[in-house]
Amino acid sequence: PLGDAEIALTREQLGWKYAPFEIPSEIYAQWDAKEAGQAKESAWNEKFAAYEKAFPQEAAEFTRRMKGDMPADFDAKANEFIAKLQANPSKIASRKASQNAIEAFGPLLPEFLGGSADLAPSNLTLWSGSKAINEDAAGNYIHYGVREFGMTAIANGIALHGGFLPYTSTFLMFVEYARNAVRMAALMKQRQVMVYTHDSIGLGRRWPDAPAGRAGGKPARNAEHVHMASVRPGGIRGGVEIWRRASGWPNRADPLPSEPGAAGTY
Repeated sequence: PLGDAEIALTREQLGWKYAPFEIPSEIYAQWDAKEAGQAKESAWNEKFAAYEKAFPQEAAEFTRRMKGDMPADFDAKANEFIAKLQANPSKIASRKASQNAIEAFGPLLPEFLGGSADLAPSNLTLWSGSKAINEDAAGNYIHYGVREFGMTAIANGIALHGGFLPYTSTFLMFVEYARNAVRMAALMKQRQVMVYTHDSIGLGRRWPDAPAGRAGGKPARNAEHVHMASVRPGGIRGGVEIWRRASGWPNRADPLPSEPGAAGTY
């Protein structure tokens, strides 16, 4: 590293006459955005107040989604769906149970914004209301291509913006490609549902699958991330409850219920 003498000479050559960590007033003034930001926020608030007066229902929905609150009828309708599952038990793959949950909750949650890294038919994260986002930005599903890191990072940005509930999906073995973005989501405490399927010991073979799983110690690595809930369902109801909890995670911390005969939940 440069010593004090070399640092002094460098500053002299650069024409920098200020003390260490001193910010010249003219530079500070150029970067000080408080007044401009306050003016823009005030203008936006005035516009939204007028919008709220003209369109109260739409404004209330916008406010709900930006706050991350759940619709008033969500719990009741989720309970109805779970009751139907219990009344008509079936044996299906956990990723299919996950898709059924998305199918049930999708119409209730217009903020759902799904996507997959080129594996949507295998991850089963498409539902009947899915509409691809391409030239038409009014869709609700993003086909990310083989871009696990890009997918997760983009979903982080969507979550930071607010108003949407992004969910992403790929095979569990590919979580390592997205690891940095996964870690950032956890550190930032952002709401993103990450669906990882095909969780076999034989990585990539289509054996038991779930929204989170056992492959190669990866669930343990996921669990290492503070603020990240890594959950594997042990039955169909467990898979539905995971989606129910994940959809409103910032505002609830209730545990998953036990399911008779279920095994492998963690």
